[in-house]
Amino acid sequence: MKQLLYLWLALLVFPLSAQNRRATQDANQNVSDWRYDVICNGSGGSDTSYLLEVSVYVSDIRLGLEQAKKSAIHAVLFKGVVGNNEGCSPKDPLAGPESERSNQQYYNDFFFNQSMYSKFATVPTGVPKNVQEIVKKKSYRVDYVVSVTIDNLRAQLELDGVIQSLAVDENVKKPTITILPDQNFLIDQGFKKMTKPNSDGNQTVLPDYTRAYQESNDIRTAIALLEDMLQRRGYQPINAFAAQQSAVEDKAFDQAFSGAENGGEIEVSDLDKLLNGAKADIFWEFDWKVNDNGFDKKLNYTIRAVDAYLKNSIATATDEGPSSFSASMPELLAQAVTDKIDGFLVKHQTHFKDIIDNGRPVKLSFRTAGTMMDIPITFDYLIEDEYGEIELGDLIIGYVGNNAVKSGNGVANFTTERTQTRMTLSNVRIPLEITLKSRYGESVISNDATQFIKAMQNDFRRNLDIDGTVITIGLGEAVFVIGGR
Repeated sequence: MKQLLYLWLALLVFPLSAQNRRATQDANQNVSDWRYDVICNGSGGSDTSYLLEVSVYVSDIRLGLEQAKKSAIHAVLFKGVVGNNEGCSPKDPLAGPESERSNQQYYNDFFFNQSMYSKFATVPTGVPKNVQEIVKKKSYRVDYVVSVTIDNLRAQLELDGVIQSLAVDENVKKPTITILPDQNFLIDQGFKKMTKPNSDGNQTVLPDYTRAYQESNDIRTAIALLEDMLQRRGYQPINAFAAQQSAVEDKAFDQAFSGAENGGEIEVSDLDKLLNGAKADIFWEFDWKVNDNGFDKKLNYTIRAVDAYLKNSIATATDEGPSSFSASMPELLAQAVTDKIDGFLVKHQTHFKDIIDNGRPVKLSFRTAGTMMDIPITFDYLIEDEYGEIELGDLIIGYVGNNAVKSGNGVANFTTERTQTRMTLSNVRIPLEITLKSRYGESVISNDATQFIKAMQNDFRRNLDIDGTVITIGLGEAVFVIGGR
């Protein structure tokens, strides 16, 4: 009798277990085929966790909970999340489809074999928000609200080497960043000044950075909040206004931008003076516009990351932040940027890695002034050295080519424009650091266009009896006026 009972139980359990396995396999296949829907829930959570509404399709309602968690993680990693009109902006994928293709075995273990995903997703209520039977397909659409701990998920993938690390790591060199309001934004806000009339009597409208920083609490607070976001991600932002104030108190600051005798007047913008004082690798330009309907406010913002040396754009983040009745404009800006900041900084690291590997591109300008042996100095002027006679322009090209960072074929690639009295070398790749030698020994300092040309000036003065004046235009451009003192 007992044997018959055991046999009956085995026959009953086996088909149920097989049925559950088939249902689980079907549900897993739905995930791998992206058969789910994910959208922000409410305001979308915070900068450390996402709150998402997930709809999954299962043949057994009991499978919905795990499939919803799995689907939420899958969307966050590879598809991104759709925003809503309740204050949640779209969220970019953390890893992206390319990562999924190139790390198939890892993600197969992550979702199915080892179920690592379950550590990063929870359902706060523990029950579905809605269940809808799909009769024709003999399945159910089950809706859950899922919380994904985005910081922990990112940390795990970084630790496993699947995505690029943004964590605080002393071994990962990060670019320095300074944050400034956009020029047109300042002018629109009324922070502007006029240049002196030119020969035609015309004037140019320029942004007044210093007055804006001194008078606008919103601008100062926005910079402080963005700096805090960077610090929490392991970056060391530099406040350009504080650096400028310190530099202005040093006479060398004004001397660095002064014109050269017989070298012609050289204009240097306020932006370049701020950047030269901060000496950051990258600067951000931000602006915002607030849409106020009388009940609440929404902020549209743009942040553009720019190489501080050559002024070329690296990345742009633009979006509309969540609605608020009482938040200040800087607070709205910080809230709006939160969802974009990490993907935004990945592009910074990619750009900076290229600089580390291949050198920093700068622009070197040269002018001539005065005479040598009562003969006007030009770039075809013949210079005598131990190797014979060589034109001044070729001598400069030779120095730059020997001291710039070279490409894989051993050649320093840059472009040259040359007349008799002016010469420009563009896209010269220079090392990030330079060694200064003196009677007191050697010191290593950060390199820029001015430091690179000053090293050339010292070499020419010492070995060729050729001197002149170095004028700083910006971090990425300097002028050597040969013969102008």
